[in-house]
Amino acid sequence: MSFSARELLLGAYEAFNRKGVDAFEALLAPELRWQERARSAAFNPATREEVLSRMRALPSWREVLMEPQDVLEADDRLIVVVRERPRAGARNAPEERTRTHVWTIKDGQAVRLEIYRKRSDAMWSVVGYLRLLERLHAYLRPRTYVEIGVSKGHSAARALPGTKIIGIDPAPRLFDPAIASTVEVFRYTSDDYFANNDLSKALDGRPIDLAFIDGYHMFEYALRDFMNLEPYCSEQSVILAHDCYPISRETSTRERTTAVWSGDVWKLVVCLREVRKDLDVHVVDVRPTGLAIITGLDPNSTMITSGYDEIVSRYTPTDYDVLEESKEERLARVDNDWEAITQLLPEPYQDTSDGSDDDPMESVSSTKSYRRTGEPASP
Repeated sequence: MSFSARELLLGAYEAFNRKGVDAFEALLAPELRWQERARSAAFNPATREEVLSRMRALPSWREVLMEPQDVLEADDRLIVVVRERPRAGARNAPEERTRTHVWTIKDGQAVRLEIYRKRSDAMWSVVGYLRLLERLHAYLRPRTYVEIGVSKGHSAARALPGTKIIGIDPAPRLFDPAIASTVEVFRYTSDDYFANNDLSKALDGRPIDLAFIDGYHMFEYALRDFMNLEPYCSEQSVILAHDCYPISRETSTRERTTAVWSGDVWKLVVCLREVRKDLDVHVVDVRPTGLAIITGLDPNSTMITSGYDEIVSRYTPTDYDVLEESKEERLARVDNDWEAITQLLPEPYQDTSDGSDDDPMESVSSTKSYRRTGEPASP
């Protein structure tokens, strides 16, 4: 990201505060993807005129001043922490608050705008697991995607258009209708769902191409999720599991005592690497708590199913000490480096030889670092 891109954005905010929404016209690309509100999860494609029209209609854009408080650079994106306050005479403006805007600038124009309530959420989207998940969808182009633990839909929003998306969550909070309309959500715990439903019917008879385990943060729950997903996979499928590279002992206990909590899901990796040596299991050290990539699946395996009780009894008591001794080795750590990650993946599931794009998510680049603009880059 060049220094001029930062100045371009700061100038756009200054003009917006003087002239209103129309000041963004020169900044926006003719076509872009955007979230119109912080509670949105989808990155909706729109024209410049559609975005401006929507901004004029929303009090959260039309009736506020936006004052940048901090600007950080992350590869091809700028993260802008903005203080919003009502304009003079505003009638429907929200009260003073802070939002974080994430802009993707290409050739001097914004091709993407993301909006978050929390700065931390914006960071995970830019340099964390959500960014990596987006890249995985873009590279693999899965035809079918199953997600356990949907929540607000921020991870499901990373799937490509046309993907058959199945979500399993007993209490999803899909506030964004654009996500709710593209994800078929089954309101069950994952245990109840698999006990009473045939996932292959929901997938129209096709196998799972990509699955993401992000449910209850305990080892045995994650193990059952894996055990229940694998029979619906093919040998080329990929299962991902969140929270498999814990930050510390305190954040990886079975009982939550910290704000950031990954539970003891990390034991899934230790277990699979020892019990299922036929699998390829690695963990990408991506913020905040890692993402496991599991390949080499065998839909006919009964090793875990037949030995489930014994496996749980063996691995549940495992102490964090085993990681303090050799964390990188026990969890098969991989740097958050895209070139290294692609070596762990199968070939894309859908043909990409149409010449449209060598990289279907061109705006998604390396996810390893970020810095405030104006600071020197790390050597």
